Amino acid sequence: MSKYPPITFSNIVTQQYGILQQRPLRTMLGNLSAAIAQYVKQKTTAIGSNKRNVAWGGKTRLDNEAALNLFLEVTGDVDIADLQPNHRDTYFDVLARLPPNRRKDRRYRTLSLQQILDSNPPQTIEARTFSKYRAALSGFINWLEGRYGNKLNISTRGAMIYKVDASDESGREGFSAEQLKLLFESPKARPMLRNSVHKWVPLIALVHWVPSK
Repeated sequence: MSKYPPITFSNIVTQQYGILQQRPLRTMLGNLSAAIAQYVKQKTTAIGSNKRNVAWGGKTRLDNEAALNLFLEVTGDVDIADLQPNHRDTYFDVLARLPPNRRKDRRYRTLSLQQILDSNPPQTIEARTFSKYRAALSGFINWLEGRYGNKLNISTRGAMIYKVDASDESGREGFSAEQLKLLFESPKARPMLRNSVHKWVPLIALVHWVPSK
């Protein structure tokens, strides 16, 4: 019997992206599927009166399960001790390329994850959906860190942000120096900038400004 895990989607991703490590399974901390099940069970059970411990509602549970089941599908049912930052980053890369509602869309609902990626969907999930999945995985990883500490090789630190497709770059460039000068020195802006402190408000707005599609 081979000491390596059977061919799974995670191994296909390894061949395509060349970044996931194929390592022998080692039963040290328990498999990913069991950890996800335990995490979801704990989160759906209210503990005490602390607001932070309020049990997940139905929709919150479904959203988190969808995100974590996708992580399991991409990564494979590896041992928790074998999880690496590459697994997390590959998950985000795959997620950014998936179409919205792939389970409901008849074009994709019968296809495997690899087949969907190979089809290069013309429309991919929205940044808001990506952020929800990212938050779900971050919460799970933080829970793992609380349980296993330095035995864990994966963390939320250094995780990628949402990728903007090259075809969607138009309208997302930063303001030029001339445009900024026009904004701050226009007759309408001057009354609002009576002193230097007031300049922080438009600066913060500019930093967090995201153009609509």
